Amino acid sequence: MIKILQKPDIVAIATFLLLAVALLFIFFTGNTTDGARIIVIADGEEVYNLSLEELEGQSHTIATILGENVISVEGGRVSMTRADCHGGDCVRWPALTNTFQRIICLPNRIVVMLQAEDANFHHPEIDVMTLP
Repeated sequence: MIKILQKPDIVAIATFLLLAVALLFIFFTGNTTDGARIIVIADGEEVYNLSLEELEGQSHTIATILGENVISVEGGRVSMTRADCHGGDCVRWPALTNTFQRIICLPNRIVVMLQAEDANFHHPEIDVMTLP
């Protein structure tokens, strides 16, 4: 009978599985929205810097010369609930649950993101004018 898996193979597979579980754990628990702020950028400029906790259970309208979008906060999650752009992809995008996700409305040139309150850095400059 031929041995398919040898001891080094089993060790490599176990190491890979442990690494995958550790990365998933970090992904889901390491970057929470506790104390986060909602940053809204329109036409490349920060137009809103709102407290996630203060907007809990509320909606906020973002009006620009290109159109109007509405973000809603429910259960610590930020979602785009309405947009008058022709595509509407931003409304179907999953809600923001951590500080490294973004919702982008290209037609209205709006970016919504979360930033940790205790972050020592500011959001990167995002120029939606150059996005495809």
